[in-house]
Amino acid sequence: MDWASLSWKPIATYRDSVGSPINVNLGVRYSTYSDTKSLPAAYTSTQGTSLTVTPTVQLSSNNVSGKVTLTAKTATSLIAKKEYSIVNGLIFGEPMQITSAPSEKLWFEFFYSETLDGVNATLSTVSVVPSSSPVATKVYAGFYAKMQDKGFGDLYRGWGGFVYNAADGRYAKPIDESLLKLPKSEKDRLDPMKMVFTPLGTDLNTLSRWTGQRTEIYLTATEAGTARLTEQDVVLGNLFGEMANDNAVSGDCLQGTGAFAITQKTTSTSTVIQTGVSMLTVNNATGSSTTKSTMMDFNGDGYPDILAGGIIQYTNTQGGISGEKTDIGTIKSSNLSQTWSLGSIPVASFSITIPHAKNSKSNNNNLKSSLEGKASVSLSLGTPNNEDWSEESFIDINGDGLVDRVYQNGDVRLNFGYTFSKPIKWDFDKIQGGNATTFSTGGGFSIGSGSYSGGIGLTTSENKEKYNLTDLNSDGFAG
Repeated sequence: MDWASLSWKPIATYRDSVGSPINVNLGVRYSTYSDTKSLPAAYTSTQGTSLTVTPTVQLSSNNVSGKVTLTAKTATSLIAKKEYSIVNGLIFGEPMQITSAPSEKLWFEFFYSETLDGVNATLSTVSVVPSSSPVATKVYAGFYAKMQDKGFGDLYRGWGGFVYNAADGRYAKPIDESLLKLPKSEKDRLDPMKMVFTPLGTDLNTLSRWTGQRTEIYLTATEAGTARLTEQDVVLGNLFGEMANDNAVSGDCLQGTGAFAITQKTTSTSTVIQTGVSMLTVNNATGSSTTKSTMMDFNGDGYPDILAGGIIQYTNTQGGISGEKTDIGTIKSSNLSQTWSLGSIPVASFSITIPHAKNSKSNNNNLKSSLEGKASVSLSLGTPNNEDWSEESFIDINGDGLVDRVYQNGDVRLNFGYTFSKPIKWDFDKIQGGNATTFSTGGGFSIGSGSYSGGIGLTTSENKEKYNLTDLNSDGFAG
């Protein structure tokens, strides 16, 4: 059977409380003859020859009665079929006629319509007599029955899709066949994430693949989802030993674990040119921010990899580093600001909108601190305007679940898991950017050489993201 040519996606439609139609995907329930009682042997015929096929079946129990279908197939097509009756374990019916046999191998198989638990086919053959010769040839025929559902899902001739959990040290050993079993009772309360052996089930959201305990564990006709089916707990200790010379991947023990992690680091630079007359000053500042080290999942296995010094260091199955490295670059943004103010404190420029490291301190705090400093003078007034934009970053541009390398000029290097493509021109000219506008004013007084002093300051800020290359309609593609 050519399973790839079969496609059926039933949908049930109902109406909600306001009368709007709601569509729900339905799973397809089908039966396969997966209980193999006997295997067939090939028979080679002559082109155009007529064949008379007489079946012979004997089962190990004489209490079996039902319907069985005899088929004749080539490797790619069904040639003939005929239904017979089995009464008390024996087959009855007229021979099957094939009027024009192909000149290729034929296989003859029986398919019983019910289950045959504990019953074997002691004899399963056909007698083939070609029209060109009266001599009969005995050919072994396959015999298959439906299999009682024992929790393994829909099998095909004993084959199915399963997940073997390689945690608890099993990843380093051959598969233990004694563990390939399901719970003894359907009432047992189990954690699927800890089960050693789990059948794959149909993904009812897409109806296009088989899935395991997690969505990233899946199987289709052409691919399998990446999943780290080994130790889920990291090995404690400094597994970054060979990277000890890099300050970005060193650090103290995390309290209570003894495990090591990298230090996320972003550096920002700003050049300020300030001119003024009397108390009126003009600030023009330019700057840039660069991610020196952070962690991000680059290969799609669900675990963070290390990005340090522009090099991706992929992690291994135990939370440490692997031997895989890729030189790809980092996250970089530029910024500029202009400020007219009464006061003499320079105002720097920062990347406020662009994220560089997860959970890192926002540069907005640095800008705020710089602005609030002007409240200490006797009179201050400032209106800084700060612009920032991304020059290069990592975004999943093609919806495959892997972050790609994107550049401000529209170039994209697609992520293949452990390597990246050469630059490909994409239809965009911006990645992410925004601006921040601040109004700051303040005043103060001093009496008696500072014996009595006071003051008031006011700072308001507005931060806007003007554009962003991101997924808006949840189709997996950034736009």
